[in-house]
Amino acid sequence: MSAALSLFEMIRAHGYVHLPELLGARDLELLERAHARLAEEASEILREARAENVSLAEIYRSKQPSVVVVPERDNPDLVCRFEYLFGASAEVRAVLTDKIVPAVDAAAGESCVLFKDKCNEKNPGGGAFRPHQDVAAYLRFRARYHISAMVALDEATEENGCVQFAVNYRGAVSEISGAVEGMHGDLPLLSFYRGGRQNGDITDEVSAALKWIPVPAKRGDVVLFDSYVPHYSRPNLSQSVRRAMFFTFNPARDGYTYEEYYRLKRERYDAPEFHMSTPTEHSELRS
Repeated sequence: MSAALSLFEMIRAHGYVHLPELLGARDLELLERAHARLAEEASEILREARAENVSLAEIYRSKQPSVVVVPERDNPDLVCRFEYLFGASAEVRAVLTDKIVPAVDAAAGESCVLFKDKCNEKNPGGGAFRPHQDVAAYLRFRARYHISAMVALDEATEENGCVQFAVNYRGAVSEISGAVEGMHGDLPLLSFYRGGRQNGDITDEVSAALKWIPVPAKRGDVVLFDSYVPHYSRPNLSQSVRRAMFFTFNPARDGYTYEEYYRLKRERYDAPEFHMSTPTEHSELRS
């Protein structure tokens, strides 16, 4: 059995696959260089918004900065995440081309293109992401299947809020009425909240039926997961920031919409559809 087929079978069976030490020292050096510059740009945008007493939505509609920054819901001075890594960094593009894209293509069993990306800055005491499926946030776009690559810049542990997956979700929801909203082949879109502070979250009844498995990762590890496997993470209970980059791909046959995605996100920065199941103030859908 080929390595590519093995990787494909693993992600189809479990929804995720952990690739220890996929990135080497040179890869991490490039990503750290990119992170230092982009994180500073993100912080500067927050400082500018405070100094000018304007909202971030106004900043993005009027000035169109390249990096898209989102602050923590409970502390607007802290960066929760920043996006548009591939578009803003030659270092990121180099690592994706050499290491990430081949692994994603192998897992998908076909050629893929980048859909979106981000770096989560999981600050001490914050950074919790509630149970969700990524595909619920992508329904306005053509692609219905995605694979994300989580790149650990810092060690991810249960203490600092490593990602947790529910690999039993296809069987666990079979006896819950209304648990499934739609299907992509044999992959179910689970029922999720539309509105309020849980906008985009898997419903509590369905989430309670899932068995969650924490997936710790070392610095340089990559975790691939598809857009249907339910996942969440707890708050960072350590005293250090835990950083992870995420690169989300869709099959090339569904088109390249990376630039379109970020054009819309800058124009509609405060739209809840771009902040579903995230610890940010814009995630709540108000009636």
